[in-house]
Amino acid sequence: MLLHIIARSVWETAVSHPPYHPPSLDTEGFIHCSTVAQVLTPANERYQGQTDLLLLCIDPEKVSQPLIYEDCYETGQQFPHIYGPLDPAAVVSVVAFPPNADGSFSLPAVLALWRDYPILEFDGAQTAVLEPNILIKPLDGIPQKCVLCFFYDVIDRLKAEGRLRQIYSLTSEIGPNPVYEMEVDGERIVLAHPGVGAPLVAFFFDELIALGCRHFIACGGAGV
Repeated sequence: MLLHIIARSVWETAVSHPPYHPPSLDTEGFIHCSTVAQVLTPANERYQGQTDLLLLCIDPEKVSQPLIYEDCYETGQQFPHIYGPLDPAAVVSVVAFPPNADGSFSLPAVLALWRDYPILEFDGAQTAVLEPNILIKPLDGIPQKCVLCFFYDVIDRLKAEGRLRQIYSLTSEIGPNPVYEMEVDGERIVLAHPGVGAPLVAFFFDELIALGCRHFIACGGAGV
């Protein structure tokens, strides 16, 4: 679902004289839109206190013009832009968008339901909420190839043979989890136990990527 903020009188004119061709098409080349998660940002920055506004709910599948998600103003978010006039037939719903008593805007209740299902929304943020490389610095010289070995007995045997050198320690609520370096056929590789259970494996996997590993192979049972 795409949203576009518009004055009621402008929309009434667009419906009677389609297609909708706002001034931004001539000045910037596109129609500004937002996702449900984004719309309050432009609303509160540009339309504070305006009382005649509507939200056009646009089905992106019905938009006949090019639709591009991009960050034109270095906001850190990619907003949807429609590069051409909008056919009113692409608008599946029109929602009143009155301001609060202080002039600010809140998401209408009918649209707030969409926020309960973030997987349905396009997130234009270029930086994830959980981004390991923001918190973890790359480990200098770490090999890019990494084996995720689920078998502790194999790791213990290699350690007893003196083939492993600990270079890092992954940590979680269950305690430290060593990351080793070893040599195989003259090539240095990383060896680590990835933990047990999908959430912990994903957590350690992301951290190893942030450290500098890029090529992974898993060694385990139960279909691994």
